[in-house]
Amino acid sequence: MERKAVSGIVLTLLLTGVLALAFNIQPAKAESGTIYIRSNGSIDPPTANITTTDKVIYTFTDNNYYPIVVERDNVVIDGAGYRLQGTGAPPPSDGIDLSGRENVEVRNTQISNFYGVGILFSESNNNNVSGNIITANSVGGILLGHSSNNIISGNTITNHTNAGIALIFSSNYNSFSENTITNNGDGIISDRSSNIIISGNTITNSGAMGIIITISHNNNVSGNTITASHFDGIAFAHCSNSSITGNTVTASNWGYGIILSSSSNNNDISGNTATTNYASGIRISWSSNNSVSGNTVADNWEGIMLDYYCYYNRVEGNTIANNFYGIYLWEIVNNSLYHNSFYHNNFVDNNHQVYDEASEYMGVPPSVNFWDDGYPSGGNYWSDYQERYPDAQELDDSGIWGTPYEIDENNQDKYPLMEPWSPPPTPPAPPIPTTIENLKTKIMQLGSENEISNEGIIQSLIAKLNTVQKLVDKGKVDEAKTILNDAFIAQVQNLTGIHITVEAADILVSSAEYILSHL
Repeated sequence: MERKAVSGIVLTLLLTGVLALAFNIQPAKAESGTIYIRSNGSIDPPTANITTTDKVIYTFTDNNYYPIVVERDNVVIDGAGYRLQGTGAPPPSDGIDLSGRENVEVRNTQISNFYGVGILFSESNNNNVSGNIITANSVGGILLGHSSNNIISGNTITNHTNAGIALIFSSNYNSFSENTITNNGDGIISDRSSNIIISGNTITNSGAMGIIITISHNNNVSGNTITASHFDGIAFAHCSNSSITGNTVTASNWGYGIILSSSSNNNDISGNTATTNYASGIRISWSSNNSVSGNTVADNWEGIMLDYYCYYNRVEGNTIANNFYGIYLWEIVNNSLYHNSFYHNNFVDNNHQVYDEASEYMGVPPSVNFWDDGYPSGGNYWSDYQERYPDAQELDDSGIWGTPYEIDENNQDKYPLMEPWSPPPTPPAPPIPTTIENLKTKIMQLGSENEISNEGIIQSLIAKLNTVQKLVDKGKVDEAKTILNDAFIAQVQNLTGIHITVEAADILVSSAEYILSHL
């Protein structure tokens, strides 16, 4: 108990501290010798190791040792593998300052040792940062403030005392994917920044946490690999309508694999693997009306922990194995854990399959929750069932034991499963559209089925396909391919899990990729 209380305090202080630090970050003042991409397209000073022939693509010709301030929209900064390097000392400066910019791409640049952040976004929209190496800047790797619709992908971000990536008041579809984020104070922190997508990143050796998201909604954290965070792997606080899916979180040294705190209303934690974490694989605290399903939680101190005013959460279809406590219910002051549902889980070889800490304290009522889904759906699989109930018989050839599994006098699984539960087979995917016209029809159908939730998005996708068809008809196949790949597919991916369901996005992307390959 003492260990958990200390960890909870650390979580609160850490969230407060790192976010206070982020709020204090100000755009650094450009130092003497700053390189400018001026609004008229000129390079100032002209002696900088950067060249352009069209005032659109600006390419490094050698290393540069001063910060760059971009004052022009619709340009590409291509480092061509060269370094952009600061001194690591005052005066403050950011490697590349994109304040107020739109439609700027930064690529193939090594950015290091600035006395600020590597790349700064402030009121910056629709920009793309990809394929860069961002290292050892004093404040952090990438900072976004009041910025929307930016894509940060395929970068390597390492060795920052603070966050690799930080977002503050930056909502509306910022996307962070396939980045390698290593040896930073935190991997990614986000405060009051909704509708963000964090997917496919590898985050290792964070001094504090892998991913922190606070006070927001409609976020999607999926397919990330997070290893060896000092505290928690993924932490959500004051979030709603968000998902944590398909992540692998291992070896948090002093905290939790995944923690959902003060976050109610339709958050989804599903399909994750949380193993060998110091405390819980998954912890739900002060949170209600959420779903925890299809996760594998193994070799943690607690597999899944619920504490402090958790109501109406559904814990279903998880494999909970080789933890000291499979399910841990913690509330010793005034019972506030009730009406949570636990069914179709596989409890395998945990030292304690379920433990209610209130049972140890006189005068504290135990938690009362639901441990099965009724008959014939059934309850949970318990690896120690036959040892506890050697004379139990099957109930009506149903695959359900006829003797309930008792957790305590107030809680029992009335319909324990005889075999480990496994999800029903996934039905075969519907055939994908193979022509532009069929794809347009499919988009309309998905809209009518609320698989695409916004009429504007439906019309935007169809308009892009109309443009593709016109270009094909004119023989401009390369231009058509560019729009299909960089505009249509990118828009679908950016909105997946937000306004387009994952299933619908799979169909749209697969169809577009098929059409691309046959143009």
